[in-house]
Amino acid sequence: MKVLWFSPTPSCYMKNARGYNGGGWISSLEKQIKSKDGIKLAIAFFHNDEAFKIEKEGVVYYPIRRNKSFVSRLLRFSFFKREDKKDLELLKKIVDDFNPDLIHIWGTENSLGLVASYKQIPTIFHLQGLMSPCLNAWLPPNYSLFDYFISQGLSPIKILFRIRAYLFNKHAAKREIEILKKANAIMGRTEWDKAYSSLYAPQAMYFHCQEILRDIFYKKEERKLGKKPIIVSTLSGPLYKGHDMVLKTAKVLKEIGLTDFEWRVFGVNNLRFAEKKTKIKTQDVNVKACGVVSAESLKQELLQSTAYVHTSYIDNSPNSVCEALLVGVPVVATNVGGVSSIVKDKHNGFLVPANDPFAAASKILKIINNDFNFDFTNNIKKVNEIAENVLSIYKSLISI
Repeated sequence: MKVLWFSPTPSCYMKNARGYNGGGWISSLEKQIKSKDGIKLAIAFFHNDEAFKIEKEGVVYYPIRRNKSFVSRLLRFSFFKREDKKDLELLKKIVDDFNPDLIHIWGTENSLGLVASYKQIPTIFHLQGLMSPCLNAWLPPNYSLFDYFISQGLSPIKILFRIRAYLFNKHAAKREIEILKKANAIMGRTEWDKAYSSLYAPQAMYFHCQEILRDIFYKKEERKLGKKPIIVSTLSGPLYKGHDMVLKTAKVLKEIGLTDFEWRVFGVNNLRFAEKKTKIKTQDVNVKACGVVSAESLKQELLQSTAYVHTSYIDNSPNSVCEALLVGVPVVATNVGGVSSIVKDKHNGFLVPANDPFAAASKILKIINNDFNFDFTNNIKKVNEIAENVLSIYKSLISI
């Protein structure tokens, strides 16, 4: 079986890449799938490499280079629909070259999904973040579009890029709906993404499948708790990830007399804009932004943490929460999107309303006081079971 992935990340193509380390579930699944008998895997992704095709360790990689000049970058900055058409021509060449039996497209929020209607090849979309719901929750309470535009600084260039980002995401949300309307098969993992996809793709078959987490989190290690309560969160850049919620919740904890704790936030270098909007300084509420760290470093932080707190205003199934549960860390998470398919309230964590720092603080306090009885034994399926589930979905689609 020849399987072609269209991926938002290079997966295992560049093993030593630094910086933001999202998309680890894609490379984890690649390691499992490529080792299966009877599978020839190819992965296409946007990249600056010159080569059209490179084979490594039995996998065919297609780095898709699209910004070959200053003019092309300028056009991509402004003309979204035109660039989608150019992307599609590049994607078609890869399909023609590899001639797959099945196409697996990771996500509906990018232009990769446009290739689905090119040929009569079984194609499945693997739902990731969903653009329309994210755009709906783009601004936290008390934030305006102007706040978003200046959130990275007041220089005209930075403001221009933020305006462009917002306009592009509006375009991506509309494009996602058009892609879903033509989808024949969808792979998801939460009741929420199933419900969302049924609105715009009622014709599509829906297959449930969990995602494989980063390898290091499956290696069992004992937790190493100290006397000081340590709270961990992992955020990324969008404001809807709940930067403000971290500060507001930490402030409540201080106000009720919990002073000897530390809240470590990974994935971002600072929370300056949230500080400005909430009038809460990180140093005043024991919060520290720790930047992007490796999977190994994050796991060690989790092993020492009292609680993991997920503050997002929208999410499908955040792998950061899954990783915390797999390590055995009690979780407090906002009950948004598909989170309730992962965190079962009072069973393996606590669910709280979005933008409710008081509820979040009360649940954090319960965890600090050991006032909970969670069961972590069935949080995540075994890696091999997930890989076999994916393969069975592939076989089902090809046999139709």
